[in-house]
Amino acid sequence: MSNRFKPVRIKGPSQGYCQICCKFGALTYDHVPPQGATRLTSVEIRTLSQSFGGATAKPAYSQNGMKFRTICSHCNNVKLGANHDPHLIGLCDELTTYLRAVVHGNLFVGDKRKFIVKPQRIAKAVVGHLLAGCVPESHDVEPISAPVPDTLRDYFMNENAPLPKNVEIYYWLYPSNIQKILNYFVFADIRHKDFISASVLKFFPLSFMLLWDKPQSVTVPHQLLLPRKDIGIDEMEVLEVDFQIIPPTNWPEAPSDNGYVLFNDSVTAVAQEKNKRIR
Repeated sequence: MSNRFKPVRIKGPSQGYCQICCKFGALTYDHVPPQGATRLTSVEIRTLSQSFGGATAKPAYSQNGMKFRTICSHCNNVKLGANHDPHLIGLCDELTTYLRAVVHGNLFVGDKRKFIVKPQRIAKAVVGHLLAGCVPESHDVEPISAPVPDTLRDYFMNENAPLPKNVEIYYWLYPSNIQKILNYFVFADIRHKDFISASVLKFFPLSFMLLWDKPQSVTVPHQLLLPRKDIGIDEMEVLEVDFQIIPPTNWPEAPSDNGYVLFNDSVTAVAQEKNKRIR
């Protein structure tokens, strides 16, 4: 049976290979996005094709946000939880507080807002959660060695490593509570010969898109998280959030009439608040 008719695999065994460090041992749940960066609790989780209404499988359910048992305690609690997640959470909290003040205070925000961050740590947090959200068919088999995941694992595990030259991470404002993690998909425009290989992590208030070997002919209308890829791990930088250029919330996974997308449904997940029963 096709994976598109199966529920998202979120539980997994208690023992297996970590999807980040590739060591065998006890597995822990990684929250994607990290706890503290989201207010969602009880959620329904579907694959991307199921979220489009094209499949009939029941969703998976989680009582405390989208999570996957795919990584070891060290990668989860030390590498991600202690070293990098606080910087991603801090940015999201600051931006969320600002947006709420704008909405409730009826303030004029202008076109952009600047935040002081440590972008290299935020990038490693994004990469770590993308790796953790790629659920394997079997946790008893060592993770597949391939150029993209191997490069991302090396970048994440080496705290002082710069963002690889053939990797770019873009970000934009994401005004939706629907959370998405989409690994290793391709999207393109039929009017052009080049295509884009990407992974995406979306949750309020930001989307992050990781591109691999972006063709020079392709222009992305969003800002780079790391314009300078070799910035130090604790070096501060100004991150600018644009309030004017906001794509549709289902971009790029739902392309326009001239676009197409190729993806492996088993490494995608879409979470939204569980519908409350009417009594």
